[in-house]
Amino acid sequence: METVEGGVRVVVGTGRGVREGGWGRWWVVEGEYGLVGIGWAEGEDAGSTWVRPVGVALDRIVEDPAVGFPFPVEFGGTSFQREVWQSLRGIPCGETRTYGELAAQLGRPGSARAVAGAVAANRLALVIPCHRVIPASGGTGGYRWGGDRKRDLLERERMIVERSGKP
Repeated sequence: METVEGGVRVVVGTGRGVREGGWGRWWVVEGEYGLVGIGWAEGEDAGSTWVRPVGVALDRIVEDPAVGFPFPVEFGGTSFQREVWQSLRGIPCGETRTYGELAAQLGRPGSARAVAGAVAANRLALVIPCHRVIPASGGTGGYRWGGDRKRDLLERERMIVERSGKP
């Protein structure tokens, strides 16, 4: 049996938890084969012990995106969404792409709006770095967890790259 929680399928017998971290409270939804949802939990109580290691890993990704994410995830979505999400995972730390650039990279010029829809459907914050996509008009554009958080993440990544001395 399964339920839908916040638009995410949750298989009964798995769970959802919230963990306080250095970058706020993380919510995590576990599916049958891996994590199906990760994001910031505004106004929710922390305390689920099973999610603690996941929260620690998420905080590490913020501090150093190169460390990767050591837990299994279920990407879900349509084939087009998964294609877009895979391309997001290829954007290097400290860099951004526009929706149009991603569309062209996928061989679908003119489909920037469809790419934006796929980016917006991402349910795995940081694991799929959708914060690295910006509008061609400038600024940060939308972000499910707020524009300030997106700017903070992008700035943090730029500092990480600068400190490493790598172009």
